[in-house]
Amino acid sequence: MSSKTGAHPTSRLRKASASHRLNAFLKQIEILESSNFPHPDAREALGKLKDDIKGQIRRLSRSDVSDEALIDRLYAQARNTVIEYTPILGFILRSTNIRNAFEVHFPLKRLAKQVIGANAKLIISSEWNFVPFTYPMTLPRLPQFALVGGPASESGNVLATPVAAHEIGHSAWRVHSPSFALDNKLIGAVDAAISANASQTAALVIQLGTGPLAVPQIRHLVFSNAKKQLEEIFCDAVGLYYFGASFLYALEYFLAPGGGPRSLTYPSDVERLKLLTDGAAALGISNSSPLFERWADSVAQSSQMDFITILDAAVAHLASDVINHATSLLRSRGARVPDQTKIDAAVRSFDGGEPIAGDITLGEIATAGWEIVRREGGLAEASKRRKYRDLGDLMLKSVEVAEFELRIARA
Repeated sequence: MSSKTGAHPTSRLRKASASHRLNAFLKQIEILESSNFPHPDAREALGKLKDDIKGQIRRLSRSDVSDEALIDRLYAQARNTVIEYTPILGFILRSTNIRNAFEVHFPLKRLAKQVIGANAKLIISSEWNFVPFTYPMTLPRLPQFALVGGPASESGNVLATPVAAHEIGHSAWRVHSPSFALDNKLIGAVDAAISANASQTAALVIQLGTGPLAVPQIRHLVFSNAKKQLEEIFCDAVGLYYFGASFLYALEYFLAPGGGPRSLTYPSDVERLKLLTDGAAALGISNSSPLFERWADSVAQSSQMDFITILDAAVAHLASDVINHATSLLRSRGARVPDQTKIDAAVRSFDGGEPIAGDITLGEIATAGWEIVRREGGLAEASKRRKYRDLGDLMLKSVEVAEFELRIARA
């Protein structure tokens, strides 16, 4: 409301507050721009965020405080922007930390370009979250950027790298799943699952208590959760194809022995492992035993069982199709499944204290490292920690050599 003097105190205060907030944020971006960035994508992301903030500051400065609706809209935009961007700035800052294995950025970005598209950008950061995660190209101001976070305690460990492929897969899913005509196929799979599980559907109808709306509600809930499960299956297929057995080993390292609460957006632990082992066999990927032994299945709440029965039936209709879609996509983009001959050569080089040279992928290097670690029982004893560190150094040096030779060959 206007005061007797014609001023708009609330609008003036909100305009000033928004201006302070945006300028403080802009200053923080400019401070971060002075950092040393080992790779250009993070600096480019900062530039895009900076341009957006500057644009908002300009619009705010030109606004008239008498237009209360406009001031409120710009104030809300400034608030929401800072809320959205603050964790991204922290992520970009942590991507410059020397604890990160900078050597793996280029081969992982090459994977991102293969599976997402030529314009894909990648930022890798160490995070205070043990489970790796991603911002999968969903940020409106950074639509081409995949931001992949791994646990800070593992950020220098190249053996943990394979899980990054799963996270990159989330960005690929957003780009490629429409071409798979997934939604139409999934609608049919959901209807088939509901029809095939009539008693569970009837129980859910009673449980929901919404009469004629119950079945459409069930259909919607099954569809949305099944789509998320299929995305996770697709991402596992990307990781398995590119990293081979090292993806399985890294997954076991992070997630064993299972047995946590069942998430509706993931397959059960047992089903996920079955899909991975069947997928490995189909791709000719060999792995050392023991693998996935003594895993407990994820535990569902009893009240969810009828719904989960229908949900898992719908996912089962399309799981193999989604895996085949990921495999065909990577194959068509020139990615290759790790070659056991090259893995064996890398193992011999690492055992001899030398990095491997020649045409070798990050997946082959990671698998060779894991084979040695597993052969040696984990290399966790105090007397073997030096060997573990030396192995990591040899793997990272091999990544550098492979990158150098690839660039020379392309020059």
